[in-house]
Amino acid sequence: MYEKEIEKLELLHKYLTGNRYLKEAAQVAKLKEELMATDKRPQAIRQLKNMCNPGYLGNLIIHEFENIYGWWNFLQEVKNAVG
Repeated sequence: MYEKEIEKLELLHKYLTGNRYLKEAAQVAKLKEELMATDKRPQAIRQLKNMCNPGYLGNLIIHEFENIYGWWNFLQEVKNAVG
């Protein structure tokens, strides 16, 4: 039902854990679970969209991306997938 958003969130989680942003990764994992709960879904979507901006997760250095713009584009894809 929500395959694309789950796939993007799992990839986001992988990037965060692989670059040792464990606190942020744990928060993404928690919000992924909340997305599956109908009563918590709207709030989880809002929180994820807030996280996926240049002022929050966009400030992190993710080594899988050659430059910050690739990372920002990925975060926009996550926002589009959940929203």
